[in-house]
Amino acid sequence: MTIPAAQRGALSIADRVISRTATAAAREALHDLDHPTATARATAVTRRGSARLNLALDLPYPIDIPATTDAVHHHVARRTEGLVGLPVATVRIRVERLHLPQAEAGDDGRVR
Repeated sequence: MTIPAAQRGALSIADRVISRTATAAAREALHDLDHPTATARATAVTRRGSARLNLALDLPYPIDIPATTDAVHHHVARRTEGLVGLPVATVRIRVERLHLPQAEAGDDGRVR
């Protein structure tokens, strides 16, 4: 006898799991864009059956910020939704830092 899905219960995915999945997806996107020194951190909140993601990025300088954040946005939304099976309603991206390659920065952190 098969019990209908609505009567079996519900699956709940912790926000922490979604955050880790989104962080991994952002790192994948940055790696695919050939930005190995870039870092990403994500937080997630689920509301009304969908996820809302906040990403914080540290990116290398110089970089095309709009193109990079657009690519990360699309990859994270698609990959997170695919892995956790929960629609992603929003992805907010904040670029926290732009960092110079070590070879260009002097001891005092300034470009010469």
